[in-house]
Amino acid sequence: MSVFKLPWKEILKYTTVAFEMAKSVKESLGRHEPAPPRGQGPALSEVVARLSTVERGAADQAELLAKLASHLETLSSALRAVSIRIAIAMGLALAALLIALAGLFIR
Repeated sequence: MSVFKLPWKEILKYTTVAFEMAKSVKESLGRHEPAPPRGQGPALSEVVARLSTVERGAADQAELLAKLASHLETLSSALRAVSIRIAIAMGLALAALLIALAGLFIR
């Protein structure tokens, strides 16, 4: 991959994955288990099941964050390359302006 090209195909390819993973995390956070009746605590198996659900959710979120960090790193390096190209273009434009102004006043 060239430093000066934005990988738009790669960026757009992963947006759907990010949206799907965010939707699944949102749905998992939206699910609520009915509370046990008062005076009766949850059984140990229920606690273990809830804890394993929380651990799976945390693992999914960690995976999502790792993927997003990787994609943000790629995007930031591409944007850094674009900013370098813009600085070079501005310098060339300024040089062209100075040459044009010099050409007007030399006549």
